[in-house]
Amino acid sequence: MWAANSSSAMIADIVPAQDRVRAYALRYWAINLGASVGLALAGFLATQDYILLFIGDALTTFVFGIIILFTIKESRPEAAKHAAKAKHGFSLRLDLPQHERPTFAFVIVFMLLSIAFGALFVQTNVTMPLAMKAAGRVNSPRTIIAP
Repeated sequence: MWAANSSSAMIADIVPAQDRVRAYALRYWAINLGASVGLALAGFLATQDYILLFIGDALTTFVFGIIILFTIKESRPEAAKHAAKAKHGFSLRLDLPQHERPTFAFVIVFMLLSIAFGALFVQTNVTMPLAMKAAGRVNSPRTIIAP
C-alpha cells in the first residue's frame, strides 16, 4: 500500500479543490477493486502452484515500476527543484547533539551485533540439521533434532 500515500499526495497537488472529493472516491474504489481482483487471482494461482504467486508478484511490481518511471511526472516540480538545489549530494551526516552521539553509537553497535547473533542462531535451525543429516547422525541418540 506504499502507493496509497503518494497517490493521495498527487491528488492533493494536481486535482482542483472542487474535484478532490470525487478523485479520492475514485482512488478508493480503484484500490478496493484491485485488492478484490488480486485476492481472487492469487487464490486461483495458489491452487495451481505457489511459485506462480511469486512470479506474478515480481512481474506486476516490475511493470508497475516501469509505468511509474516513464509515465508519472513530478506533481510539484518547483518544490523538487528547490530540494535539489538545497541538497549538494549524498550525505550520511547526522546533526546529533554532542551528548547524544555515544548513545547513538551504542544503538548502532547493538543493532549490528543483534543482526550477527540472529544470523548465527538461525543457522542452528537451518544449516545444522542439514549437515547432521548429511553426516548420517539423524538417528543417533546424541542428536538434538528429532528424526
